[in-house]
Amino acid sequence: MSNQRPEFQEIKISEIAFKQNNRVSLRENSFLELMESIKTQGLMQPVEVTKLPKAKSNGKKYELVFGHRRFHACKKLGFTKINARVQDYSDSPNEDAELQALVRNIGENVHREDINLYELGSSCHKMMENFEMTPREVAMTLNCGLSRVQSALNTFSRVPDEFKKKVSVSPYGAKTQKPGTVPATISNCIINMQRKYDLGQDKIKRLFKVAASDNTMSQKKMSTLMGLLDQDVDFDNALEILDDLVVLMVPVVVTKEDREKLTEHGITLQDLGKFVYNNPKFNLEDPCDLEFEEVEE
Repeated sequence: MSNQRPEFQEIKISEIAFKQNNRVSLRENSFLELMESIKTQGLMQPVEVTKLPKAKSNGKKYELVFGHRRFHACKKLGFTKINARVQDYSDSPNEDAELQALVRNIGENVHREDINLYELGSSCHKMMENFEMTPREVAMTLNCGLSRVQSALNTFSRVPDEFKKKVSVSPYGAKTQKPGTVPATISNCIINMQRKYDLGQDKIKRLFKVAASDNTMSQKKMSTLMGLLDQDVDFDNALEILDDLVVLMVPVVVTKEDREKLTEHGITLQDLGKFVYNNPKFNLEDPCDLEFEEVEE
């Protein structure tokens, strides 16, 4: 490994080669905000590049190690030069240099809450394959939790293709997920269910589809589903029962008078539970004060 201290230089953007990094999706809103920030304040943090051997240069002098979003923002703004931290791995063994570059590329983003788990899993898989590392060694090298590495590897290798890029890490304290996404915790539950109950791909896809469309999907609901399957309930029936059991997930409190009103109108507590479940803004703190509108048949 090189002991030389990195140099800080202003180098030509046209001299930098780049590969797709583990955050390939440049989110429109945040990317535009980054461009605006660089446009008004300048580039606050330099990108990092490594010098390319002449044999691999292909006309380029450097390869981008990290700072892909900043690099593309500057390029899109029309900058011709960019501030860069230049690392020189020329005196390192090829394998060591490749691992260093890969780790620095992943390491910049591995702790982000909005990281793309599929792309992280792809990089972790590459580290395991190319450098004969275990998931625990990958986690230690990246200085992150083993659970995040395992979630990423699950997403990369076991989640159906159409849902791979929908698996997300929910921000700490978040009560609901972003529409159209599947929390990593739920994804891991589904993968574990596939192993435990030997579920086919069609059933796994159905579970991911339900998880992606239900922004209140929780581990409690997944545990309920597993409990039904443990009792040898048919998979299709278990999904229907789970939908009917949503009343058990919400603390609905009604007065005796309201209960009588419900009975008079043929409304069960289960119906009320479904209504509350589907209307999260409904006030649950006080006993329900129900008003019924007479409808002529």
